[in-house]
This record gives sequence, C-alpha cells and structure tokens, in this order.
Amino acid sequence: MVRRTRAGAAAARLGRSGRPAAPQTAGGESGAAPAIASAERSWGLSPENEILLESWLPRLRAGEMAVLHAARSLGCSQRLVASARDGTRGFARRGRPPVLTEWEERAIEEQILCCHARGAPLLERDVCASVQEYINNDLSEVRKAAVHKVFKDGLPGRDWMRSYLGRHLNVSKVASKSLEAVRAAATNPENLARMMALLKLVREKKGITAANVFNADESGFSTKDLLSGSRKRPLAPSGTSTAKVVVPCVSDDAQFLTLLPIIAADGDQLPPTFIVKESPNNPKRRRSAERGDGAWQFLNDVAPPNSIFLYKTPAGMDENTWTKWCILLATRVFSTLRPSEAKILIIDGCRAHLGYEALAALARVNVEVFVLPANTTHATQQLDVTLFQPLKREAKDLLSKATREMNVINHKSAKLGIFGVVACVGKAYEKVFTPTLIRAAFQTT
Repeated sequence: MVRRTRAGAAAARLGRSGRPAAPQTAGGESGAAPAIASAERSWGLSPENEILLESWLPRLRAGEMAVLHAARSLGCSQRLVASARDGTRGFARRGRPPVLTEWEERAIEEQILCCHARGAPLLERDVCASVQEYINNDLSEVRKAAVHKVFKDGLPGRDWMRSYLGRHLNVSKVASKSLEAVRAAATNPENLARMMALLKLVREKKGITAANVFNADESGFSTKDLLSGSRKRPLAPSGTSTAKVVVPCVSDDAQFLTLLPIIAADGDQLPPTFIVKESPNNPKRRRSAERGDGAWQFLNDVAPPNSIFLYKTPAGMDENTWTKWCILLATRVFSTLRPSEAKILIIDGCRAHLGYEALAALARVNVEVFVLPANTTHATQQLDVTLFQPLKREAKDLLSKATREMNVINHKSAKLGIFGVVACVGKAYEKVFTPTLIRAAFQTT
C-alpha cells in the first residue's frame, strides 16, 4: 500500500478533478446545493426503462402496481424498484441522509478507482483526510457549518466510510499486495497484447495444438524452511498460549532439492525432473528395509513414475544443468512424443535457459522455445501463477506428517533423509498436478 504525500492529497481534493466546481449554497455562490444531499433519480437502467420506471412511480406508491410486476417488466431486481418507489435508491435506509451530495460522492469514487489503477490505492484514512480538506477549504461558510455539526472538524469517521461503501458497490476494501514498479510496467496491457499476438502467430504458423503447448520452470524446496515455517493453529491443552514443534535433523543431501515439472495446455503433464545433491553419475541408493531380499532402492522407486533425476552440488539450476536437462528431454521424451507435430515450450528469460546447445537440442526435435518477456512471470508463467504455491503447501503438510511419524522426541538421532523428502515432494506433486488445475493455469495466464 502506498502512503499518500501532502502533494498527493492536495491533488486528490474534491473539486480539483478537472470537472466544473460543485454548486454551493449560500453567501453569493452560484447554485443551491443543500447542506444535506438529495437523491438524483438514476437507477442504472437503460434510458427507456428509466423513463418507464419514472412514469410508474405514482402507481407504485399508490399500490396500483405490484413491485414484482414492474421488476419483471423492466428486467431488474425487486429491490431496485422498491428503492425507487421509496426514494431510497443509493442511500442507507436508516440514519441521517448523506452529508455530501451524490455528485461529490461520485467524485470520491472516481478518485479511489483512479488511484487503484495507478498502483497507489488509497486507505480509508486517506479518503477521510481528503474529504476533510475539501470540506474545510472548498465549501461555503454556511454549508461548512452545517457539515461540522455532523463531522467533527470536518473529518468523516468510520461510520461514514462504512455507509459510503454500502452506497457505492464499485468500491470495496481488499487486501494489499506489493508489486515492483518494473513488474507493473512490464505487465501493462500493451506489452501483454504483443506477447499474446506473437504466441498466437507462432501457433497458427506451425499448427500447434493445445496438447503441444508446454510450460516448464524450476522450483527449489528447502526442507528446513518448510518444516520450521508457520503452520496452522494446532490443538493444545486449554490455557496453553503456544505449541512447540520439534523439527528433526535433516541429512546434508536432503536439505535442498529442485523440482522441474512440465505441463501441457490440454491438462497433460510430462515426467518431472528432480535435481538433488550428489556428484554427477552417482545415483542415490539404499538398502530397502521393506523388502526382505536386501535389494537396492533408488530415488526413482519413491518418486512419480518415469521421473528424471539429475545430480549436482549444490542442488540448484545453472546453465550446464539446464543444457543437460534439455538434451535428456529431447532424446527421452520429445523424440518419441508425436515427433511429426510441432511443439512449443514456454519458459522464462533466465540466462541459464538461453544457452545455444540447449535451444539447438530442442529445435532438432521440432520444439519451438517461447521466452516470456522479462519481469512478467508473476502474471504469465503458468507454474508460478497457479501451481507452485499449492505444491509447496502440500509438500509442507506431508513433511510435517512424516516428522510426526518419526517420533523425534523418543528418537533424537532420527534424521530425515533424501528418500523421505523426495517421497513427500513426489506425493505432493501427484496430488496437486491434476488435469483440472493444469488447464486452469493456462486459462488464468
């Protein structure tokens, strides 16, 4: 939320918005606006229906016409017709009438919506301070005195703001979310329109269907952060203010891993890739305690089917790892997946993703790479916008459950290893990455 400056407040003063000044009431002023506003007869209908409703008001008030019949004839709600009949349209039914005129309240609404569109939304106190400045500086002495009887020192209170929001349904209180200026500029309608036009052009030129439109991105999982992060309020004995959560030790190779999923616009998905900490070409394995023959168990056995594993220290993404992944994807997946059909892979513009060898490997199997514009992934990257957040939330719950089953209190030497972490992340992946949610990710972006 952006805090208002003195200059910003002055610019937002009512009566300074570029339209003709509001008529005032006394002391040699033009117009005759009263101290307390009176309703204009405007009900949000078409001009023809406005005239028709206006002509029916005497019959409605005399009880000669039913509200239901008028509402059905006009194609509107019964409440609107009843409000027009009672003369309360746009105003609270109880309490004193609004202090400001309808024109002045519309000016406030326009200013609120304008500031929101510019990325500097107003707080309640900003609006009340602006109204106070308008009352104390722009109203006549006669009207100012009348308003001061309602607003102390001309400053509206919370009750006025609540009533105002009830009268103006285009404005409501919402939660704020910070957005960097560079991201806001990058996702303006013109830039997004150019991106979508280019994507459409590529798809039409190569005849790419929704089943061949893919999105890929990597996401890191810090096991300790997931285990020690804030949780929902747990159950505890009455009178207890907090609940201590014991976090187990995490083995060195399980502290961090990277997941790289691939989704398609038709709701399908390709095998995900896990990047875990280890020397290359040295796959993780352990003796299986569940099988009596003592056979080796590999990470693929606890991950989703056909998952790809890459080993790197640290377990993150760089250009060499991305290139290796693209070559594996081209040879293992895309070379046999509808090889005669053109495909498109949507990725972000990270420098690690733009190596020539990686792009060439994908091009050889008829995969066109579409790079999203810089600073737009918060709005255009399907995995970022819709899927990664519920994936991490589900992984966090599964890791917490695994911790409880370890009984850390009685087994202080117990450790959460890489097999347990991969199993939890894999189960979370299988639960979250459903065809419905994948399609919703593409529809949202």
